[in-house]
Amino acid sequence: MAAMKRSLLLPGSAFFLGLLFSCGRVSEAAGFFAGSKAPESLARAAAAFASETGADRAPASMLSIAHPPAVSVPYPGTPAAGALELKGFVSFWTQDCRNGCGLPKPATASLAVELRLPLPSTSGEASSASFGRKADLGPSSALMAKVTAFAICPRRTGQEGSTTRRDQTGSATSGESCPGRYFQVQVELSGAAEAFCAMSMDEHDLAPFPVLMCAGMSTSEPTTRLGVTLHRTAL
Repeated sequence: MAAMKRSLLLPGSAFFLGLLFSCGRVSEAAGFFAGSKAPESLARAAAAFASETGADRAPASMLSIAHPPAVSVPYPGTPAAGALELKGFVSFWTQDCRNGCGLPKPATASLAVELRLPLPSTSGEASSASFGRKADLGPSSALMAKVTAFAICPRRTGQEGSTTRRDQTGSATSGESCPGRYFQVQVELSGAAEAFCAMSMDEHDLAPFPVLMCAGMSTSEPTTRLGVTLHRTAL
């Protein structure tokens, strides 16, 4: 029974001992056993723990580990002001879905697009730019696509609309006030088909031109899907 009690005491006591050592309180760890009736095996465990970790040799100041403060990493590659020049292409296509959807067939391919998107630099601001394209799919049948690109500067903590950055101590610093700027592209189809698609992305996905698809079922032919693709190189 005595042996069982010692085995039950060891884990909890070792945890307490380790806590004292990890906090640099070696003297208290020693005092934990001084004049006590703790089993001799615990004293040997304390000595072994101190020897393996170096707690019996290192000063208390070396045993306390200071955690570094959080570091704010600015968003890379985004200019502080100005605009992004987007250049690419838009292609319209149809897809037969009577017996499972087959491969898309081009309707109007590689319509050139140039778009200038202003970049906001103030906390909580957003800017946008849009363009529209149209594809004639047959007599009295046309598919329109409106594409809108957004640049968003996230709301920062502090006063509304504040553009001041603060360092780790809370002191004001100068520099880029919108390190987390991100983008979204929305595509709205109307006419021969109706659909709405959106995608959030970073600058590298947006420039030089976003790449995505948007499609909806034909309003006059339920087994036909009509869509648009935004791409960077001509087909």
